Amino acid sequence: MTLLAKLIPKLLLRPTVKNPKADTHNDFRLLVEGGGWANLPHTVQDRFEALAANSATTTYCGTMHVKRSSLGLFFAQICRLLGNPLVPHQGEDVPVDVNVFAAQGGGICWQRVYKFIGRAPLTVQSVKVVDAKHGLLECIGGGLGMRLKVFEQDRILHFVSHRYFLQIGQFHLPIPLAMTPGTLHVEHIDEGRSLFRFRLSFTHPWFGVSFHQDGVFQKKEPHHE
Repeated sequence: MTLLAKLIPKLLLRPTVKNPKADTHNDFRLLVEGGGWANLPHTVQDRFEALAANSATTTYCGTMHVKRSSLGLFFAQICRLLGNPLVPHQGEDVPVDVNVFAAQGGGICWQRVYKFIGRAPLTVQSVKVVDAKHGLLECIGGGLGMRLKVFEQDRILHFVSHRYFLQIGQFHLPIPLAMTPGTLHVEHIDEGRSLFRFRLSFTHPWFGVSFHQDGVFQKKEPHHE
């Protein structure tokens, strides 16, 4: 099963890895540490396998509680130069659409569209790509990204960052964690009835949680006339 297709869609925001050594034949199941893939609910396995095999856009709809600290707002404003990779607003029960699609060059793009009341829709996206040397990367834009660990715990699929970097040519220059929003932790949790919970947080080493988002989603089925 192939995880990664082509990288970087033709959209306004284009997170990139410069000249990535992407291994487009990596099986996503092999990235989950300790053989934990087998312990995940079948619905989680099926969802990620389908995303890896499908070149069309898959959309998930739901609502999220969206929180950020003052430090989070600071980083969100700075990162607007990269095309809003972080959410500067807050809200309860915010409608969110998540579009997942193959991107050019070897990766999968995850695009979240937040619909805060009284504001224009806000689009945030990044690309997950497997690099032959560095493993799974989350690419934000402008050469910025992070390396991810993937593991299963309590039948939940976890993605946790373990290094931020700035890519210049083939080199990954490390960025001190204190100069970032903090460690990223994403959880995909099966809720049954074709629902899943997506939980995201950034935790700064000195100032605690800078961003926290939690919501339940369901796949949007194609509409037939």
